[in-house]
Amino acid sequence: MAVDVVEAKHGSTTNQPDKSSAADIQENQDLFEDMRLNAGTFQNVAHIHLKVKISEKMFDDCWGNSDTFRKLREENGKLS
Repeated sequence: MAVDVVEAKHGSTTNQPDKSSAADIQENQDLFEDMRLNAGTFQNVAHIHLKVKISEKMFDDCWGNSDTFRKLREENGKLS
């Protein structure tokens, strides 16, 4: 598995400390809380896609100043 290759090179990422911002991340520390590789055949087209989960704070730190992101949040009632 791909995870085995990554862990062999960088060590296990399953018990990493919970970091609150990108500035706290050490070199080679995993930024993702979860990763899932899915395969499917939507409309008879075989494909794979990767879903990743990062902390909401880290996501907001990266995208929070984007006008488009702020507009989406406002329209979804998550910003005042």
